[in-house]
Amino acid sequence: MVNHAAIESAARSRDFQVVYPEELSFADQVALVRGARYVVGPEGSAFTRLIFSRPGSKVCVLCHPMIEAAACMTDVIDGVDIPVLIGPVVRHGPGFRHRADYEIDPARFSEFLDRWLEA
Repeated sequence: MVNHAAIESAARSRDFQVVYPEELSFADQVALVRGARYVVGPEGSAFTRLIFSRPGSKVCVLCHPMIEAAACMTDVIDGVDIPVLIGPVVRHGPGFRHRADYEIDPARFSEFLDRWLEA
């Protein structure tokens, strides 16, 4: 996601904690996901930790239009609401099409978060 700084800023302004899973131990990643009521992040391997989410958790996946991998998570994680917020591709990566760079509109993301947090 090419504009991750703007998305992180919008999330922080709504009291989300910004975490980079690769900086945490596996146990800390599991504990963080298990204790979270809301999780937002880009589609990717770190989201496999969502199998440890507690029922009733809300998860939002940020993704480019090739959502096959993100859509698969909704079948694996039972009892968790998982909307997928899609942004346009701004640059195609070489080879594997899922490595495309994309962006999420910060205003749209902020509006989504405000509605999501009110529900």
